[in-house]
Amino acid sequence: MRKEEDIKRVVDNAVKRFGRLDALVNNAGWHPPRFPSTIFSVQDFLDLLQWNLIAVFVGCKLALPHLRKTRGAIVNLSSLVAHLARKAPQFIAPPREP
Repeated sequence: MRKEEDIKRVVDNAVKRFGRLDALVNNAGWHPPRFPSTIFSVQDFLDLLQWNLIAVFVGCKLALPHLRKTRGAIVNLSSLVAHLARKAPQFIAPPREP
């Protein structure tokens, strides 16, 4: 989920169904395929931020009032991509023109 209204609906439905919210687990993300930065558009980058940063912020923001009532927890998980050695960097600068 990456749209605020979808995230809000999930938080609201959980509270309605269970009467409380004890935890929020952020365990979704997206990693683009490897290709040169000249191909990676600004929109691609905005989509990456939306999935991996903004949606997490929105989920935390919407869940926090409920979690404060229950002294609940937020658990943020991430992938190993940032820690694994890669054959090529994610963003490759184009060669300089002569």
